[in-house]
Amino acid sequence: MSSIVDQLSCSNEYLNLVLNTINSALFLVNQDVEVESFNDSFHTLFSKPEDEIIGKLCGNAIGCIYTVKENKLCGSTSNCKKCLLRHCLTKTLSTKKSVYKQKLDRDFVIKGRTYTKHFQFSTHYITYNGINHVLIVLEDVTDLVNKNIGLDVLNKQKNELLGMAAHDLRNPLATIQMYSSFLEKAPIEVLQTDQGKELLSTIQDTSSFMLHLLDDVLNVSTIESGQIVLQKQEKDFLAFLD
Repeated sequence: MSSIVDQLSCSNEYLNLVLNTINSALFLVNQDVEVESFNDSFHTLFSKPEDEIIGKLCGNAIGCIYTVKENKLCGSTSNCKKCLLRHCLTKTLSTKKSVYKQKLDRDFVIKGRTYTKHFQFSTHYITYNGINHVLIVLEDVTDLVNKNIGLDVLNKQKNELLGMAAHDLRNPLATIQMYSSFLEKAPIEVLQTDQGKELLSTIQDTSSFMLHLLDDVLNVSTIESGQIVLQKQEKDFLAFLD
């Protein structure tokens, strides 16, 4: 088996097939940070013709927003000194050590439109024909990041809702506790007085309010689970508005 793998690994056709079927975008830059080769996933991700990629500096080839807006070459924009991708490329070239799973969050110009992209990339040192190169493996994790952001927003809204519900429940509970404690210690005759009846009525109304509030909270959970069932009823809208 190993001899077959060795033979295949020496085949340019086989290597090209492997590289072009990988979902990650791969591209090779030389010691001047110019792109010398790329795979199909790279072409699909950035949607550029070959003449706008090969021989171009890394940032220009991938449509970095700073190179486009400032109309400058990669390495001379206002952001290049802070660019993590460029830093990792130069570090790998100088130390010959790989850098793994770094994050790159930035706007890119693709087909004339600006997109916010979230990438995870690794850099690997390669020597080919006596020339130093860096292979960049670029994974587009934009959809995953956006989903996580959406989940964070929903979770924050849920926490705010539960916080308000807890606050709205605390006051009625305090009222029920206070009134029931008073009635517990009061003579039984008090229950027959107007004051006693008013206290009992308040306890009942407050309990109903709490039950409705809890129903609303449970309805939110039902909506989130996608199992809500609408119960339609005829209503007199004029009476409702009055």
